[in-house]
Amino acid sequence: MGAAATFALGHLSDGPWVLCLMPGMLAAIIVAGNAHAWPVWIAALGNFLFYFLLTWLVTAVWVKLKRKLR
Repeated sequence: MGAAATFALGHLSDGPWVLCLMPGMLAAIIVAGNAHAWPVWIAALGNFLFYFLLTWLVTAVWVKLKRKLR
């Protein structure tokens, strides 16, 4: 969702969803070296990687906790 939402940033700029896009936006700013003109595809890739790894981590912890509680 985060990667797809990055491409619709113009429509989401005045809502709370922008906070969810910050990891990719910060990565794109760091790569581009410019806070005013950064490549959207890098932001989308950054968001995808961030949320993919976050979901993987939460799932791994959930499975370990579930096994421990049995």
